[in-house]
Amino acid sequence: MLHVDSPATESASGATWRWVRGLHYAYFGGFPLRLLFFVLALATAATILTGNWVWLSRREARRESPGNIVLSGLTVGVGAGTLVATAVLFLLSRLLPFGVQGRGRAEEIVFISVLGFSVVWACVVENRRALWWQGLGLAGVLLLPVPWLAARWSPAGLFGSGPSVPAVVGVDMAILLCALLLCGVAFALRRAFVRTANAPVTEPSGEEDVAERSVVLASAGARDA
Repeated sequence: MLHVDSPATESASGATWRWVRGLHYAYFGGFPLRLLFFVLALATAATILTGNWVWLSRREARRESPGNIVLSGLTVGVGAGTLVATAVLFLLSRLLPFGVQGRGRAEEIVFISVLGFSVVWACVVENRRALWWQGLGLAGVLLLPVPWLAARWSPAGLFGSGPSVPAVVGVDMAILLCALLLCGVAFALRRAFVRTANAPVTEPSGEEDVAERSVVLASAGARDA
């Protein structure tokens, strides 16, 4: 326990933050509302990331412009880098003993450092499409040992030797499920990217070529008129 606010000592700012925390963590409405908030948060993040990538794909001819390079790097770096940084954060939290001084600060520094490195790396590397499956796969691999490492410091988890606590077991099961899901999505993305890269390029037929030339000539004639 680090700090306790009581009605007698709570300030106006403390009351405001208590209301904000209640809204953020969905203290009202019970578990179904928390699950809904979680799903909506994932959907919002997916909408932003996929929207950016669709916008970039439609401007494929100008992909070398500085603006597109920065946007694609930020999209992949933040999107996949957040998952990698979160996985590293969980892994570090299970490796460090509970009594280590400055444990929380070390976790924050590592998370920000990994996320920053991911963004910089995404802006420098050329094949940013591959970073999607590589980042997701790396995050999944890093999360896989987390439930087993948790048993080193607490026997209450999924692989602990002592009396289990449902909340701790649930966290371990969720982490393991996320790890398997990330690895599965990464494998599917890699197969899709390889299949797209190896797809044969079809040349336009004679009729299509004639039709395309007719459209160009008609446009030029209308412009001259």
